[in-house]
Amino acid sequence: MFAKKIKTVLSVLLVALAVLACNLPGGAPPTETPTVEDTATPTASETPTPIVEACTPKVTANTVANVRNGPGQVYAIIGSLPLGGTATVAGKNYDGTWWYIDFSGGEGGHAWIAASVTTADCIPSTLASIAAPPTPVVPTALPSNTVVAVAPSVTSTPLIFIFPLPLFPINSPTPTPIFLFPVFPFP
Repeated sequence: MFAKKIKTVLSVLLVALAVLACNLPGGAPPTETPTVEDTATPTASETPTPIVEACTPKVTANTVANVRNGPGQVYAIIGSLPLGGTATVAGKNYDGTWWYIDFSGGEGGHAWIAASVTTADCIPSTLASIAAPPTPVVPTALPSNTVVAVAPSVTSTPLIFIFPLPLFPINSPTPTPIFLFPVFPFP
C-alpha cells in the first residue's frame, strides 16, 4: 500500500508541476528571431560637410560720416556715408582707426572712413593694412600783424611813351615849329 501511495503522490506532483509550468511567465522561446537591417549606412561621400557661410567685411555708419581720400582729417572730404549706410571694407590703416572702403568716388574706387563713426562686422584678423597716401600740404594762416611782401607781377602789356617832335615847315613865311606827338610802344 505504501508503494501505491507514493505512486499517487508522485503522479499528482507531476500533474501539478505540469500545470504550474504552463502558467509560468515567459513560456516557450519565440520561433521567429527578429533581424536588424542596417539600411542607412553612411559612406564617406554621403557625410554632410558643414557649410560655412563666408561673410563680407563691412562697416555701417553710426551718423552721417565723411569719406576722405586718406586716413585723417587733414585729407579732403570726397563724399559721405549716410546714417545706416554700409560699405565693404578692403583694409585698414596701421593702427586700425580708419577703414579703407570700397567707394566709387575715391581714387581707384576706394576711400577712407573713420572707425570712430562706424560699426564693423565680419572683420577678419588677416585684414590688410593699407599705407596712407602722402599727407597734403595745408597752408597755415599768418598772424594778423604779419607784413607780406608781394613781388610785382610782370605784365605783357607794352609800355607807351609819348614825346613831342618839332617839325619846321618848309616854304613857310615864318619858321614856327609844329609839334607832333608820335606814339612809340616799347616792349
